[in-house]
Formats: sequence, C-alpha cells, structure tokens
Amino acid sequence: MKRNNLIFIITIFILFLSVSPLKSQVPRSFYKKGFPRSSGRFEPGVKGKSDIEFFYKTNYYGYYYDIKATFPFEKVPACKITKVMVNNREVKKFVVLNNYRFSKFKESNGIDDLVIMCTANWKYNRKYTVKAYGKTRSGKMIEISVSSTAPVKNVEFRYPDKTFNSRYTVIKSDTKEINGIKLNSVKINDLPVKKFKVDGNNILFPLKWVPKKQYNITLNGDKKNVNLKIISPEVQMKFGYPSSNFPYYYLSYTFSRDKFPAFEVKEVSVNNIEVRDFKMTDDGDNAYDKKVTGNTDLSITVRCNWEKGKWYSLTVKGTDENDKPVVLNAKGYAENGRGYWNNDWKYYATVILKETDGIKRVQEPVHIKMALYADRLTDPEKEIRVIEIDPYKLRRNKNPYREIPSQVYNIYTWNNRKLINKVEVDKDTGKRIIRYLPTTTLDVAFFADVLPYSEKVYLVFYGNPDALKPFYTSDLQISGPEIGQTVENNMFKIDLDDKSGAFFTIFMKQGKNVLLEHKLETNGAVHWNPGCYSPPHSWVHASDWENPDFKQITGPVFHMTKRNALLPHLNNVKAMITYIFYSGKPYVITTTLMEILEDIYVKALRNGEIVFNHKQFNEFVYKSPMGNIKGIKIKGSKPHPGHAIEIPYNTPWLAFINREKKIGFGGITIELVNTNKSGGLDDVEQPYIYVANGPWIYWSRALHYTFGSNNTSRMSRVAKGSIYYEKNAYMPFVLGDKSTEEFKTIEDISLILKHPLHKRYFLDTDNRNNREWVAPILVEPFDEGVKGAIGGKKKKVKK
Repeated sequence: MKRNNLIFIITIFILFLSVSPLKSQVPRSFYKKGFPRSSGRFEPGVKGKSDIEFFYKTNYYGYYYDIKATFPFEKVPACKITKVMVNNREVKKFVVLNNYRFSKFKESNGIDDLVIMCTANWKYNRKYTVKAYGKTRSGKMIEISVSSTAPVKNVEFRYPDKTFNSRYTVIKSDTKEINGIKLNSVKINDLPVKKFKVDGNNILFPLKWVPKKQYNITLNGDKKNVNLKIISPEVQMKFGYPSSNFPYYYLSYTFSRDKFPAFEVKEVSVNNIEVRDFKMTDDGDNAYDKKVTGNTDLSITVRCNWEKGKWYSLTVKGTDENDKPVVLNAKGYAENGRGYWNNDWKYYATVILKETDGIKRVQEPVHIKMALYADRLTDPEKEIRVIEIDPYKLRRNKNPYREIPSQVYNIYTWNNRKLINKVEVDKDTGKRIIRYLPTTTLDVAFFADVLPYSEKVYLVFYGNPDALKPFYTSDLQISGPEIGQTVENNMFKIDLDDKSGAFFTIFMKQGKNVLLEHKLETNGAVHWNPGCYSPPHSWVHASDWENPDFKQITGPVFHMTKRNALLPHLNNVKAMITYIFYSGKPYVITTTLMEILEDIYVKALRNGEIVFNHKQFNEFVYKSPMGNIKGIKIKGSKPHPGHAIEIPYNTPWLAFINREKKIGFGGITIELVNTNKSGGLDDVEQPYIYVANGPWIYWSRALHYTFGSNNTSRMSRVAKGSIYYEKNAYMPFVLGDKSTEEFKTIEDISLILKHPLHKRYFLDTDNRNNREWVAPILVEPFDEGVKGAIGGKKKKVKK
C-alpha cells in the first residue's frame, strides 16, 4: 500500500513539473551519459565553460544576433531571464536557448547550459562582458556574467598553395598578442595541430576553415601561452558552371546589407574588366531595374570564365540617391572544380535543352541555328566544339566535360559595309548608335542525352583560329555517285535511284538482313510521291525525275540530300524532297513539298507513298488517331483498283509487317501542312490514306483523288499557290517478342519525333553593343515606353 502511495505521489509531482512555466524536462541522455556541454558533446563529470562566441550578423528565425554567450548549467538555476546587458548597455532584443533549444518565454530550465544570443555590433580585439539578470520561481534575483575578447583582426584565411595543400590560416606578425612568443605547439578548438610554420613573425597552420565560423586558437610557447579567437570570412565567393538559371560560367557573392546604402548599379567588373551579364537578388527578388534597396543583403551572380586555382576580384559600382559613388569590393579564390573548359577557345554559346514530355532521350539529334559575331570566329568547321556538361559528375566535383561529335553546316556571313559604316547619332543624347555588326549564321548538329522532365547544358565553343578540324568516327557511310548514292549506318543500307535519288532498295540490318524493294512498275522505286495525274498528261511522280537539282550535306552526325524540280511533263507543279539520314538511327526523316504554280485540274494529287513487292510483308497495321492499333491481312483484302483499306489522313503511324519474320517498315507522320500562298482555306478534296493490293502493295496519302472513287471521270481544280507539305519518318524495325511490345520500337520513336526537346541558346553581351535599348525602325514612329531608349524617330507634328 505504501508503495502504491509513493508511486502516486511521484506521478503527481511529474505532472506538476510538466505544466510548470519553468518546466524541468530531463533528457533521457541525462541518466546515461551526463549533461550536454556547450561544445554540444556529452562529457560526464566535466564542468561547463563560460564563453562568448562571435559571429557576423546572423538571422535566427527573425532574430538577428552577432554574439552567443554560454553559461554552464551549474551556474544558472531555473529562472526567467529578464534583462541582458553587453558592456553595461542594455540589449532590448535577445534570444534564450536551453542547450540550443529555443525558449519562447526566455526561461532557463536549470539542467541545460544556458545560451543567450543578441546583437552587440562587436569590434575586433575588444573585450566584451555579457550580464544576464533573472528571477527564480521563489522570487530570488540572480545575476550571471561572462567575459571574452572578440576575434583578432590581423588574420588571413588562405586557400591551398605551395605552403599547404589544404586551406590554412596566417596570424599576422602585427597581432600584438603573439609578440615575443617562442612557439612550441598550436591547438584549434582544443585539438592539437601537427603541422605549423613560423614565417618571420607570422604563424601559419593548416585549418580547413568554412565561412562565418569562430575558431579558438591556443598558442603554447616557452614562457607564455596565448588564447585567441579568430573568425573566418563572412561570405565565400562561389564559382559555378552554366545552367538554366544563369547560362554562363559565373562567380557569385553576397554583400551584407550593412555594407551599402540604397543605390543604383552602374557597372560590374571582374578583375577590372567590365561584365554586362549579371543577375542581382535584392529584397528576395531579382533586381531587374539595377536598383538596390539596401533593406536586405545583396546577392549578385556575374559571368566569369573562372579557372581552378586563381583569384578573382569583384567590383560593383553605382550611385546613391544623392548621386554619391558607391563601390563594393570582394575577392575570392576558385578552389574546387575545373572551371572554363579550354582557354584556347575564347567564346562559347550555352545551349539549354529541356525535356517536358516525360521521355528519356538517348542520342537524340539536335539542330540549332546560331547567329555569331563574324570577327569572333575564322573557320567554323575547324573551330567549333560541342561540350556536354554531365550533371552527375558536376555534383561530385569531377571533370564534367565530354566533347561529343558535332557537325557544322549552312555557314553564311552578313557584312553589309554600307549599313555598318553608316554613322547614326541619337538626337537627344548625341550618342553613337551601333545598329549593325558583321554576323555569321550557322547551324550545329549533335546528339543529346536528356533525362525525363529535366534540363541539360551543352556548350558550343568557338573563337580558336589555330584549331584543327576535328575528326569524329561515325557509322554513317556514303558511297557511289551523288544522286544515286548508297547511304549506310548500323541499322540499314539504302540505295538511292540513279536518276531520281528516291529510295530504291532498303537493306534492313538489325539482326535480320532482309532486302526490301519494289522493282516492278516503271522506275521501280520504293518512295514514289509527290505525284500528280492531270490528264491528258501522264501520271507522274517525283520518282520519275531524271537528274533534278541536287544538293547534299555530309558529316558524322547526319547526311542530307535535297532535290527539287518540276514534276516530269508538267510545268505547273513543283516538288521538293529532303532525306535526312542519322548516325545510329533506324529512321530517315523525309520532308516533301508540292507547290501548284498555276491553276490545274487533276484526277490525283498524292503524297507520302511507299511501295513494296509481296516478298517480305503480308500485313498492314496502323495506329488510329484514337490511339488503338488496327490492321488487315494483305492476302484476301480488297484488290486493286479498289482500296484494301482507307484510314484517316492524319494517322499517327502505319506499317507493312511480317509477324513470322518479325520485321516491319513503318511511316511516322510528324507534320502535315496544306495551305495557299494567297491565303484562304487549304485546297484538298477529301484527304485520306489508302492501301492498294495489286502486283505490289503500297500506301499513299490522297489530297485530290477522284480517280480512286466510283466516279473516275471527274476533274478536280487545284488553285494556284496551293502548297502541300509533309514531314514523315520512314524506318525498318524489328517487332517485339511480346504481343504487348510488338510495336514498341515504332511507338517510342513516334513519341520522340513528335515531341522534340525544347532548345534555346545564350551568348555573352558584347561590349560593343549599345548600353541603351535601340528602338527598331518602324513604319511610323512610336514610343514603346522604354526609359532611356535611343534611335527612335520623332513623330511629325501635323500643321
């Protein structure tokens, strides 16, 4: 019974303590290890140490402080702290913590070390005393105090060099506390330092310092010991690589708000060279107007082609509201990372690729057109290098660079000296207006790897006149005469027709080694259209061409053929066809365009036709616009001149297949455009795709096709200026083993080709450009509301 009463009394006592405003919650570790000391460690039997730790001004959940006074629990009973004084001056705002746990009511619990944080605006080398006054539950007044000297000023925090291969610290000889000391050993935060040096009267020792941290240094000498506090730099300059947030190599720094007034930024420079590409964050937002409020810290990110192991100085100049100069300076050392890829190349463009459709992109072809200042590069085909930045290696501080195969083409330079040399001066400011500079436009192609819903950075370097033309290996091989050439990669080998340049035969590799061909009617080609039947003229196709205008572009990334001519025997229908063959890809991107030069009456106007004999394929399949896959057996289907099947004009993809051989040849519809140069609606009769089963099998996209109807004697008018454009991908492919993955290859490629990567490129600002916005040359003068704009024309005053 007595035991039960004792348990009851203890329970009531614990509940009483739990609701007390000065509650004494004993941590579990108290019973096992002892009390936590101000160092944060559990040290049983060790008395706590009173001390003051000094900081740069720091925000703690809305409270700013720069000193932290610690009182061991042995000296502080449970009480409420009512007043804090620093060097006999009362501090109005202070924070109370019990072993780093915030006390909302500013109470000490009596079992943890007491920490008080406040702002003292401390100065180097000065002595500070913090006094705290409190009141216990019984009403007893208490007073506790701690004194310490602020950090010494004459200290340098250095980066690795010949002295030490790690960060280190130098206590300068003009630090009076070390005068006359004959040094035997050094301790940092009570831990011995194995290596230290005395250089003259300077003391050097390794210290892997981090910004904004105080270190307690003990210097043990023959005759005296010296205890010093040192504090590492407030902000460390950071160095980074191009990204979507800031598309340049950069340095960034944060200036404390107590270092500057409100001002407007006029110039930013790195190592005394002005840089016009920078981004500022002020009041938690981007300061696009270059006006700094002075209410918060100023963070600035500046373009800088930094290199590891070099120092960089940052200068920000401006004027305050009284037009007085404001100058901010900072210095930093690029300790880690590699930095700029190669100094032999003076310039670079940053290409940002963004994946927005949840598709993993592996070696996806990317074509990007760039307009670069002509005097920055000499020979683009020799100079340009495309460098991939690997984000995985970047995060692990490894070399993130990999040069990837690229191809430069379509190089043109604009250099109209008459316009360039024309002197134009703004009437209001008298400033010279630079409206034009010589420009080289070019295209660059490369393959990119981008993860789903992510971004990837590629750098296009240029500006190295001594560069040698790169040689990249490629499976893309071109042989034979120009128009009748053979194009081969590791997926296929395609022979082009000797006269027309159309697909003639397709040898499918991919482990199947199957020849796909037509070789029956007239020219025997596989790819026939664009085509037109306008009797009494013969029915003609682009595959009937004989030596059309032919151009090609060849390189390690892609091979392109371009053909254009009037359709044979017709002087009013012109056609253009482009094939793009890629290294390592199973598809050929095919664009066709048909233009009607004069009004014409037709029985057939068709595009997108693929023809084979019956040797390899026995089924036709397609994906409907609704998303389901359908098909028919060729054998037994409605024979020519009827249509075996008719399907929608915009069918996503279609294919001839053979399930026994597990092979297919597909066509993917990427783009369709029908329009007229004179405006109005598109000129199509009733467009659809059909399959024909005759001596051959083929599919074709009908635009006007009365010949395929039950009233074949009709002649359909096609208006002058009508344009019919298609972009398709044609590809041999292997059927998947599982029924659910039978068409996975063509499905995946269709998805990728119809959802290309978003791409954008960025260039640094050339200092020859006007600082002010140059108004465009408009038909009629108009003020677009841009402050400080130059080059605009004034409206004429009507009399």
